[in-house]
Amino acid sequence: KEKRPTGDERHPEALQFFLTLASCHEGLGQYNEAEDILQRVLECGRRALGEDSPVVFQAYRELGSIRYAQGNYHEAEQQWERGDAAHQRVKARSALSGFERSLGQLRTCLVPLALARARLNKPREAWEAWERSLARGLAAEFSTRNAWNARLTPAARVGTSGMALSE
Repeated sequence: KEKRPTGDERHPEALQFFLTLASCHEGLGQYNEAEDILQRVLECGRRALGEDSPVVFQAYRELGSIRYAQGNYHEAEQQWERGDAAHQRVKARSALSGFERSLGQLRTCLVPLALARARLNKPREAWEAWERSLARGLAAEFSTRNAWNARLTPAARVGTSGMALSE
């Protein structure tokens, strides 16, 4: 059996490449191949980058997607819970270094987690995950707007209609 990833497994760009490769396999319905790659990415990512890396978060998210596509909602839920925890660690670490807005591009695990919990007949838990997703989205939006407005001069904050951009 082929062992992937190969080469310099510690490099985040190499691990990102293998995440993309796994996603391609998943898109083709080649779930076993995708899962093998993702398991290896998780192993290498944890060892080289730690649990609080975007690569680890993305691998959990993709593994959850595979399990969901296979109808294994319980395992999908577990992967997405791990992914959500990893995502929170990534955001916490990045907030300390000033890159929190760049992480807005990462898709969270909360919406698919809510779907898996709904499939597992856990309506309360599904709703809680959905609400957390909405709350995090609103918090990110307000944070971005506040950062943007802080950069503008008072005159620039007023649009052509006379309304402040922050309204």
